[in-house]
Amino acid sequence: MTEWCLVSEYLALIVTVIIGVFYFDLEQPSSKRRTHFWICLCLTATMIILDIAAVAVVGEGDHLPVALNYALNTVYCFVSIVTSCTIALFFVCRIYEFVFDKRGRLYAFVSLAAVLVAFSILLIINVQEGFFFFINDGGVYQRGQWGSLVYFVPLYGAFLVAFCFFRNRHNVSGAVRQIIIAAPLVVVLLVLYQLCYKDLLLNGTIAMIINLMCFINFLNIRIETDALTRVFNRRSFSSELELCAASKRDYQIVVVALRHFAQINHIYGHNNGDALLFLIADKLQKLMPEGRCFRYNSVEFLLFMPAASEDVQEERINRIKKLMDGKWCLGEGAVWVQYCLAEICNRGEEWTLEEAVEHLDYTVQVAKDEHRKLVRYDSVIIRRYEREEELEHAIKRALRMGTFEVWYQPVFYRETQSFDSAEALLRMTDSEGNRISPGEFIPVAERNGLIDSLSWLVLEDACRLLGSGEAPGLKSVSINLTTCQLLQDDLVQRILRVLEKHKVDPSQIKIEITERTIAENEDSVCLAMEEACSSGLSFMLDDFGTGYSNFSMVTNMPFEAVKLDRSLVSGLPCERKSCLMVEMLTLLFHELGQNVLAEGIETKEQAETALSYGVDRIQGFFYAKPMPGAELAAWYREKEQNEPTKQQVPQE
Repeated sequence: MTEWCLVSEYLALIVTVIIGVFYFDLEQPSSKRRTHFWICLCLTATMIILDIAAVAVVGEGDHLPVALNYALNTVYCFVSIVTSCTIALFFVCRIYEFVFDKRGRLYAFVSLAAVLVAFSILLIINVQEGFFFFINDGGVYQRGQWGSLVYFVPLYGAFLVAFCFFRNRHNVSGAVRQIIIAAPLVVVLLVLYQLCYKDLLLNGTIAMIINLMCFINFLNIRIETDALTRVFNRRSFSSELELCAASKRDYQIVVVALRHFAQINHIYGHNNGDALLFLIADKLQKLMPEGRCFRYNSVEFLLFMPAASEDVQEERINRIKKLMDGKWCLGEGAVWVQYCLAEICNRGEEWTLEEAVEHLDYTVQVAKDEHRKLVRYDSVIIRRYEREEELEHAIKRALRMGTFEVWYQPVFYRETQSFDSAEALLRMTDSEGNRISPGEFIPVAERNGLIDSLSWLVLEDACRLLGSGEAPGLKSVSINLTTCQLLQDDLVQRILRVLEKHKVDPSQIKIEITERTIAENEDSVCLAMEEACSSGLSFMLDDFGTGYSNFSMVTNMPFEAVKLDRSLVSGLPCERKSCLMVEMLTLLFHELGQNVLAEGIETKEQAETALSYGVDRIQGFFYAKPMPGAELAAWYREKEQNEPTKQQVPQE
């Protein structure tokens, strides 16, 4: 009787159990892949246990029923075949994970199922024919003439995996490419070794080694998983998008961008906010089983799906809207979540990874900026995108050529009955000398990281004007800063260096920030403002009334003045609602110890009405239009000469 060495099988069983323990403790998003791997581990452990038991029964063949020997060895062979097919199918699924055409996976499954059925039938026949194995009259186990045929199954699995990989090599993620290349080679080598040394049992060892390789791969995949929501992260999305670009597959991408989520964290606490993000991610993943969910940014989720008919894609959008429009459980209560959707579809366009991401980010930004529920990357957005690319090049060219101009609009102070300050405004012309609206080029500069250079240009010119004394009566200038600038570590130091260069006192520079700037990062902005104020700088809240801020935000921050947006004052004095808003807001901010500036005043009637309501400062075309620095200086000199005739400006 053949004596089998079970050392490798015992070792394989121990390693398999250890893998199972560690994998159970491994935090991974719930998925079919995770379940499939668990099945592979369980089958491997079962196969090894049956192998050990079968050898033990064969060794005691003289004392045990022949039927038990046949049954145990037959079950072992069957489980061994099932294990080989299951592991092979696991690898096939990994290969086709990023392939939207599922036919290849189906064909592989059918072929493995056919092999499994064929060998199952042969195992049943083997009880009578004994071509795999048989038990002789003495109760001794004997290999049949086809005994080595069972190794055809792992070899076929290795061949199938190699074949599928070769056909779809451009669709295989780099994270799994090495293991898929190595696994078939390992199987072939170990099977050949087993055939050469038949007394050494390696069936369980082969399965264990492959499972160990998969487990190590799962550890690497943790890098591509978002720790909070358990869905895949932006790095994983980039990998999949790159594979799509390489294989020229069509796709639909929908971004779900949450709006004003900072308010949810502020009201309900960060723990509840995190729980809500986890819930949203889980619901989105289950909503689109045909696609994959990614955490694109902190409060943005992305659904990556294969392209389909327009009706199907529209139905997907409607499903997402229906889900997001509902109430979400938060602690013991429920909350509505504000959101916007951005969609891009690739149908044959040869976008690179960078181009696709640019299109996606631009579409998301448009949806956010314009408060739209859904924005698609269509012909209209494409034209806007192309226009912004032109503007980006124009801004860079203007910075190189030094063709930007800083204009100033004086601000009337009710208390002094004079124009004590002015707002610095940037002006730009194209290569043909045509004016480009700030409302057009400023957002482009912000999105492309050029606004910092523009802001320092404005600050430099404002300090030069103040330090020169060319504009007598001009006591201060206000400049605008964005969120990214306000959160720079060296912001205050940089500003102070420019002020010192031109001998300007910090109190002469007023920094204007918008409601939106604060809403994006309230806590960090507040800390930055406190640091700046300690150095003598002061702040004004711009565009109050555009819908971002609340009174608690305003009262908790050190604003010298609040600028009422022109949308609030445009109806003066005819519209009762505008009158009530301006009057009540002015009264409220005065109670809070803050000055009020009304911008966009264009008529004498508007100015008189605003002053009658107690507005402290007024800015608008009625008093003065924006003008270049030289004209502003001349304007102030003229005002100084005519100072006794202050009746030219409306009195309260």
